[in-house]
Amino acid sequence: MQPGSVDGHLAVDLAQGGELLLDRLRVCAAGRQRVADLCLLLREGNALLEQLVVGTVQVVDQQRHARIVLCRQGASHRRLGS
Repeated sequence: MQPGSVDGHLAVDLAQGGELLLDRLRVCAAGRQRVADLCLLLREGNALLEQLVVGTVQVVDQQRHARIVLCRQGASHRRLGS
């Protein structure tokens, strides 16, 4: 068995299962295309959301680092002034 072949077979099985479900629900070709388009939009939305979360975490980390640096500088200035 090739590496990744199980995942590939699972993806095919899921896709075929989805087609069978749409057949049973009597979804027309236009409806199937709409479902495919909505799935694509959902994946793109999830990717954008993930990028937003990663960016937010980076900003919070930068703010935390800046706060630590500023607190240390303030403490050293107070020691020099005493």
